[in-house]
Amino acid sequence: MSGFHYKAGDHAPHGVAIERVGDGWRVVIDGRAHDITVKPHAGGRLELTIGGVRRSAYVAAVGTRRWVAIGDRTWQLERIDGSPRRRAGSASESGHDVLEATMPGQVRAVLVDPGATVKAGQTLVLAEAKKMELQVKAPHDGTVAAVLVQVGQVVERGQRLVDIDATAAAG
Repeated sequence: MSGFHYKAGDHAPHGVAIERVGDGWRVVIDGRAHDITVKPHAGGRLELTIGGVRRSAYVAAVGTRRWVAIGDRTWQLERIDGSPRRRAGSASESGHDVLEATMPGQVRAVLVDPGATVKAGQTLVLAEAKKMELQVKAPHDGTVAAVLVQVGQVVERGQRLVDIDATAAAG
């Protein structure tokens, strides 16, 4: 499960964890779990189903800031995680690589699922940026620990896409 901390205005930070579950996502905010499905539409609109209720949402991102509009409410959130980002090819001591978007774009295909065994150089995600196709490839053999994006999602430079565990493949 990927974890972040966001601050909304002057309010205390909120812990947010996201995990892919079947065709949807489990989002845990300050310990409270929400199972949601997300369906991307044209113009940046997302159709969310939260607890069986459908809602339209729009999300815009610039750097560490996110603007989320659902119905007649809009929130400005700022990511406050101080942890350093891992770049592709820079395995940590734990044997994990988190592959990040190298430039803003839109995810066109996710070619792996969590738990999949991958080989070095295998394409994991296809994205499009400025009419160019970008291939996100495994830097080494391993097992996909998490897929953090979905088809149609707009991503920013440095956004986490896939987590690869090198130790799982070795064991």
